[in-house]
Amino acid sequence: MTTISTPARTPAPTTELLSFGGCDYLGLSKRPEVINALRTHALEHGVSSSASRSTTGNRPAHESLERAIRDFVGKPAAILLPEGYLANLALCQALATTHRRALIDERAHASVHAAAMAASMAVTVFPHLDVDAASELLQRADEPTAVLTDGVFTADGATAPARDLFDILRPQDLLVLDECHALGVLGQHGRGSCEHWQLDDPRIILTSTLAKGLGCYGGFVAGTPDVIDRIRGTSSAYICTTPVPPALAAASERAIQIVREEPDLVARLRANSTALGRSLERLGLIQPQSIATPTFALALSDDRMDRLQGQLRDRGIAVPVICYPGGPSARFVRVSVSALHTPEQIERLVACIDASL
Repeated sequence: MTTISTPARTPAPTTELLSFGGCDYLGLSKRPEVINALRTHALEHGVSSSASRSTTGNRPAHESLERAIRDFVGKPAAILLPEGYLANLALCQALATTHRRALIDERAHASVHAAAMAASMAVTVFPHLDVDAASELLQRADEPTAVLTDGVFTADGATAPARDLFDILRPQDLLVLDECHALGVLGQHGRGSCEHWQLDDPRIILTSTLAKGLGCYGGFVAGTPDVIDRIRGTSSAYICTTPVPPALAAASERAIQIVREEPDLVARLRANSTALGRSLERLGLIQPQSIATPTFALALSDDRMDRLQGQLRDRGIAVPVICYPGGPSARFVRVSVSALHTPEQIERLVACIDASL
């Protein structure tokens, strides 16, 4: 089970705690097979490619990972970026000439908003999860528009109504799904929003990190060959950046292989998400959720949050209080569960929360 140390600012000696924080949803960051893939490739090929892929930094591991991503998410092409934040920027840079307008969920990840603005797209924000409002704004747009949203929202695990958003698209529009918290989470096989909502259309483009569900590092865009070629040929976020180390690319490919080979991982994550969600609902801490995802945001008063965090730490459990964009308040408790948590550990967390409130 993942453990963390107490924060450095506390005077107490370092202590290992049972963690219900972070985003390593499938517990792959410490899988021996993933670490061995990283180690083996690093010993043979070094730490870094030391140049952009558009010059001399392209390596077979990068191309192999792109094929693995393409096949896993069910898109005809994919391109690897140094990280998830840059994946959104690279895509928006490529789209800006054909889809100058961006319609964005107000709680979409900060990288989505920043990418569209940096690419000089004309940005309009629609209310969180409000398909009717998005549809009305889209119908007013007098040119092709890209609708951008998280597939699963970072702070509270809310799921975007991707099917409904796709249905309001006009023929010239695109739907961009940031899959950072959906990859490895949604769909029977963890392939994300398109698998969950049974969507298969060239107007849907996916961006993601490899650091959450897969527990590795890097980012990608997946879509049509035309979009991917435009990124490769015109996006400075791709052309002018050094890629992830080839060894990390090899580790990410091994992580994808594990998800393919062990469907029970995704099933366990879903079961744990459902169990924790129902318990938090019973305690009145969250609203009922129709789709189980592994993250939960608890909006309490500052005093209650600090008291809860401290009392849980005293009981050997780490749950973070964070300040992060897109949450229910400026500061909130973010609880996350992984496929590696046992039912007993979840019951222990819930009992301790109940006793602390």
